[in-house]
Amino acid sequence: MNRMKKYFLTGLATLLPLAVTLIVVIFFIDLLTAPFLGITEQLLLAFGSKITNFEHHAFVLVILSRLLILLFLCIVIIFLGWIGQKWFFAFLLKKTQFLFSKIPVIKTIYRVSRDVTKNFLSEKREDFSKALAQSPSPIKLPVLWDW
Repeated sequence: MNRMKKYFLTGLATLLPLAVTLIVVIFFIDLLTAPFLGITEQLLLAFGSKITNFEHHAFVLVILSRLLILLFLCIVIIFLGWIGQKWFFAFLLKKTQFLFSKIPVIKTIYRVSRDVTKNFLSEKREDFSKALAQSPSPIKLPVLWDW
């Protein structure tokens, strides 16, 4: 009897994480798809009637509707992430450039490195010496002796 109890607890410990994971996944799928389920089912019934008769296969209709909703949500989330990243990083880069242009020592180093990088990556392939000549020297060395 002791062995049976041990086997039962081992089986329970094996199945419990799987069951909890399945319950959480189903909960989130229901949470994400429930607001759009009615609309998607109506669209599938209207446009899918040419392919197959979904009215007699309610379970297939629900599964297909949920899959289409999840696919659409993934596409929307990826698109929003792309737009947000593009605008957010453009905003962040503009603010960083503004900040670097205001700090005295950093301003000169940043301007020189920006010009060199811009010339290196440009289509024209201008001389690096031209970019360096245009940027002011960050350090003014004192004259120790005059000949």
